[in-house]
Amino acid sequence: MKVFGLGVDIVDRERVERLTCKGSITCFIEKWLSTDERKYLETTTNKVELFSIIFSIKEAFIKASSGHVKLKDIKKIRVVMSEGAYSVSYDDFLKNKHCWITTNVFPNYTISSVTIVII
Repeated sequence: MKVFGLGVDIVDRERVERLTCKGSITCFIEKWLSTDERKYLETTTNKVELFSIIFSIKEAFIKASSGHVKLKDIKKIRVVMSEGAYSVSYDDFLKNKHCWITTNVFPNYTISSVTIVII
């Protein structure tokens, strides 16, 4: 295996909370999340935490792609939670690659790291 890229992102959860209080979070959700992610977000009671997790994973994934995935493609990046773990799908980009995701949630911020390796 060879490391293709590594990306890290930090989301300030207090900033997300302020957007939620102002009612501005809806614009961000529609702009940055896929339809499935928005549906999943509707089922949770802690929307700030889940939005922070999904957004930080997407940002870290873009950075780990080493320029192959652009910010304009962020809705095409799909973050899926299954059995307590997060995974990412993005077209055929991960066809010969594997993606490791680590997420840490703290009271004030969320940190995600994504490592993409060629298999």
